[in-house]
Amino acid sequence: MFCPKCGNDNKGDLKFCVSCGAELIDNQPTASNFSMDLIVKNAKGIPAIIKSLPKIVKQLTIVVASIILVFIILGVIGSSLANPQNIAKGFFKAKIDGDWDKMYSYLSLDNSEFINKEKFVNLMKESSEGIQEVVNFEVSENKTSNSYTSSTKNDEFIKTYTAKYILKGSSSQQSEVVTLVKNGKKKLLFFDDYNVNIDNLIISDYKITIPKGSSVYVDDIKLTKLSVDKNDNYNSSSSNITTDTYNVPKIFAGNYNLKVENPLCNLHEETIQITNNGTYNVSKLTLEDSIKTELAKKTEDLFKKICSSAIAGDEFNKLSLPCTTDEEQLSNIKEAYTNFISKVKKEDGTGYKSITVNKFTDNSSQKELNSSNTYSCDMKIEYDYVQLSSDWFSGEIIEQPSSYPRNSSIKFTYVYENDAWVIQSINSLGI
Repeated sequence: MFCPKCGNDNKGDLKFCVSCGAELIDNQPTASNFSMDLIVKNAKGIPAIIKSLPKIVKQLTIVVASIILVFIILGVIGSSLANPQNIAKGFFKAKIDGDWDKMYSYLSLDNSEFINKEKFVNLMKESSEGIQEVVNFEVSENKTSNSYTSSTKNDEFIKTYTAKYILKGSSSQQSEVVTLVKNGKKKLLFFDDYNVNIDNLIISDYKITIPKGSSVYVDDIKLTKLSVDKNDNYNSSSSNITTDTYNVPKIFAGNYNLKVENPLCNLHEETIQITNNGTYNVSKLTLEDSIKTELAKKTEDLFKKICSSAIAGDEFNKLSLPCTTDEEQLSNIKEAYTNFISKVKKEDGTGYKSITVNKFTDNSSQKELNSSNTYSCDMKIEYDYVQLSSDWFSGEIIEQPSSYPRNSSIKFTYVYENDAWVIQSINSLGI
């Protein structure tokens, strides 16, 4: 029987309530006449019941109720935050608002020198310049199979959404696809979490080839990872290779400042556009003027030495010329010297007694260091000579000085080996 005062359910035929002591009368409500007023009246007695409970029970009741309330709140918030469509919408909204930091928060990337928040923000700033304002948009899920796979089972891991939008001042609708990938983590303990996939903005294994001995920088970051093709035995083992190829494992697509340093050349700078996988070749660097001046002076000194040695009949090894280590090229240099001796010194004692160069003029046209690290020095010379000839009547050797200066040209090709310029070939000695 329910107590009309406190609402306690008293079992048995009791006359007084065991809870509050009120008298129990026979006109208590039954299932058929239990009115809402009585429910309210009895409900008012609940605080009294709780109050009568032991303290520990009251505390546990409050804790349980609080926990239940927290879980309800977390459930509501989590279902909203972890909703893939809301993630796609938030990412696109951040993009059109120019909130690059927030955009980056939707990504999950392995940070490196070229893949990080700073590089991403710079990329987005650059790519968004001149883009019109978006005035309205909506994001909806694509129900058809996506580009990653044709299997519908993949929907469990990858979801694609289309953002349809209108640009300010335009009446035509445009669209952009946002791809989400489940990352295996849980948001608020229970809800699957997703990240936005931007593989279309990332270039893998981009290569830059430069002359050997150079250093290369991309946005002032020095590249250190050399790329070697294991299937190319020549490139991986030959000492004659004249270039180095550096590999960038991952980099955002976009424009970058490329800088190449070489001890023989002026600083090389240019802007390159990285939009797809491939190799960028820097094949020619501008030689420093001091290098060209140095090789012109070197050619003058070597020519004078070769002339005096040839007139004296010295053997090639006695000259100690700075020559290449390439055996074939070295053999050609020796042959050029031998031929020159045969011109200036005859077996019968005729030839040249002296060759005096009055003037050297550098007529070289090469301005850049080529891929083979060679330099062609072309010099114009003005010279006098004293020639030895046999008198037609007496047969005696007589001296005949030149009556006027002669003009000719000499041409040496140098190659940069072991940090020094050495002769690769002697193309002309001009006498």
